[in-house]
Amino acid sequence: MQKLAGLLIILLISLSLTGCVSMRSDVEGLYKEQYAYVKKKPVKVFFDFYHYKKDVGLDVIPKLLYRAAIPDYDDIFKEAFKNLTNISEFETFTNRSDDISDRARLQKRDSAVLRADYTVKVEIQRTKSFITHFLAGMVSTVSATLIPMPYSWDYTVNVSVINKERDVAAKYNRQASVTTWYQVLLVPIYPFATEDMKNEEIYIEMLSDIFRQMDHEGVLK
Repeated sequence: MQKLAGLLIILLISLSLTGCVSMRSDVEGLYKEQYAYVKKKPVKVFFDFYHYKKDVGLDVIPKLLYRAAIPDYDDIFKEAFKNLTNISEFETFTNRSDDISDRARLQKRDSAVLRADYTVKVEIQRTKSFITHFLAGMVSTVSATLIPMPYSWDYTVNVSVINKERDVAAKYNRQASVTTWYQVLLVPIYPFATEDMKNEEIYIEMLSDIFRQMDHEGVLK
């Protein structure tokens, strides 16, 4: 009986100490060109945000979220925004799935579009494999996390720049992924490679690189 109690205590301690480590990929589609100065006049810009999530194998279509899929998105946007050098005024709007029946929000968005010289449509999608996540969770639980199992999130950022005449002036795309491994032995590494930190890194890198390319190409002029 004492041995059984001891084993249960060890198991509970192991579960409470389960660690994880996250690794990120390089961003696909990074801007490689050298900076060339382009004279630009100050412009008013409306940033139109769409945040999507899709579980492949469960969702037929991407689901529009009420807010960004990761915390502190506003701070991430402000950091990326520093790469745009000729914006005199700007407004932001985060679209929601229930906007289709919210006349006040639709009017607010339409008014912002009319006031702006350019609309920058930012679509960010977070995708995972439902089956892979389910199996990883099941194996980790059954093995008390002794068997390391990974799961991944794939991120895609699509940006469209739309001018006053509603023509698309430019399009941009970046992609990256974050893979997380759960296992007891990863506890010492956890504080240095958290999933939130890796997600934030790729969000900042993707948005900053797109805005840098927009500025270098003089799209907002």
